[in-house]
Amino acid sequence: MCSKLNKLPLRIDPHQASKESALYKGVIDCSKMNRLQPLLQSQLNSAEVELQGGVDLYGNSYLHCKMNVALPLICQRCLQGMQYKVKVNIKLVPVNSELEDLDLPEGYEPLLTKWKSVKLSDLVEEVLLLELPVVSRHIGDECPAPLYDEVDEIIEEEQVEEQRQKPFSNLKELLNN
Repeated sequence: MCSKLNKLPLRIDPHQASKESALYKGVIDCSKMNRLQPLLQSQLNSAEVELQGGVDLYGNSYLHCKMNVALPLICQRCLQGMQYKVKVNIKLVPVNSELEDLDLPEGYEPLLTKWKSVKLSDLVEEVLLLELPVVSRHIGDECPAPLYDEVDEIIEEEQVEEQRQKPFSNLKELLNN
């Protein structure tokens, strides 16, 4: 077993890492992830990453990717900052073409490797992009914006209040007839 703790390489060969059961564990610089950074509220400087290579019982080479990251996003309900916790635990199978990923067993995700090695920061960025929510928002009561039911209640209260303030508005209609 090859172990490369704390110092992550710039590039890895997924096929070789899988065959050697290589372990890559450490902190990766996220500040230059040009596709991820514009989607965040503030800059994400780093992320702790663990990649463990291996071969399963059926002969499938894989990279087991684990990450725990809090992404700074903007809640689309209240437009305030929030921390979106991402827990990644996936197995990536290196494939050379898109046709190969059709035969992957359940629980595995394809990792298209057009070249012998992949840039580790690009791999991490791709995984984080896939973990982003379509619409980011606080969970339940954490959001300071009122929920839809509360907004409906406020509107109903305002309408009732308007009716109370104009008790003779119906008389105006009767006089016009």
